[in-house]
Amino acid sequence: MNPGKNTIDWLKNEQLHIDPEWMIETPKGLTWWPGRHAQHIEVVGRETGPDGDVADYVRIRTDFLKNCQLNPRLNAGINLIMKNCTMAGPVFDKQTGELGLCSIVRVHEGIRGWMAPLLSVAAMLQVLEAQNLAPMVAELAGVQTAESGHPDNGTREESDELVGGFAGILEETGDAESGWRASEFESALNQYMQGPPALMASGGGAGLTVEFPYGEFSSLCQFKGDEAHPIIGKGLLIKQTFPFHNLEENKTTNAALEMNRGELSRRPAGYGFGSYRHDGSCLHFTCFIPNAAYRAGFLPNLYFACAGRAQALSAVFTKNDWSTPRSAPSQTKARPKSALERMMDFFK
Repeated sequence: MNPGKNTIDWLKNEQLHIDPEWMIETPKGLTWWPGRHAQHIEVVGRETGPDGDVADYVRIRTDFLKNCQLNPRLNAGINLIMKNCTMAGPVFDKQTGELGLCSIVRVHEGIRGWMAPLLSVAAMLQVLEAQNLAPMVAELAGVQTAESGHPDNGTREESDELVGGFAGILEETGDAESGWRASEFESALNQYMQGPPALMASGGGAGLTVEFPYGEFSSLCQFKGDEAHPIIGKGLLIKQTFPFHNLEENKTTNAALEMNRGELSRRPAGYGFGSYRHDGSCLHFTCFIPNAAYRAGFLPNLYFACAGRAQALSAVFTKNDWSTPRSAPSQTKARPKSALERMMDFFK
């Protein structure tokens, strides 16, 4: 089985209909130019489970800025992206000085059918954000936008027609009533959140709140289906909040970037849709899924992905991996140690 390659082939041929004139094959997948910002869709890792099932990590990264050095001006722009992120977050490469937008998920054949369309939404959101936000952030920070062209066919003067079509879909669905209804939240709450790994959960209307173990305390996870993103309109806001030691104001963006570097470009603890952000007292992971990506019955998947992130960060920051009876019953499965060790690498 090759779930990563199958996912990329579907995105290329069935969903995004990528024009061969504006694409090159790469060892891990492909790079294409939907406009002036290249997008890279690649398999960046593989896991084989104890039952022999194969899962691939599929990452989508869109070039955003280049020739960057972290400083207060650039950090202000990055913080603006983090604060208003959708399904991708900024990732900074210290070696090249490049800033990209990244989304990453673990894909196996059992979920490929519904995960691939969700990845396509994340891909197009990245394209629009690079196109619309990169010039503004570049001017604010005094750096260059990461525009480029196909090695043989040069710079693309007009964006792929899919970009404009998707922007129209976002506008239409973003103005409509939210697809995330109160009844769906209530059903997910009653079926999945009234026991471990949740310490407690409550709901009301189009939203719910869950608390997960976090050392001697708890971390907060909020789902809000009646929120509106300032640019793309209505959808589902997911926000996880983790108590974190106070940082100097000039270090908060760097700390969030370090978290993004591991979670959004290597292997995610949950679904790698969204971005970390640090406000000096708490670390947040925020994701906004537009109405255009709504699918009935998707809330439980999102919940368990958030639980995975909560467990991983609890293990990293509090040394509590939920394997003790105080945190959760003995049947709660601990996250693999190797993943936790990888997360610890961010801070070495």
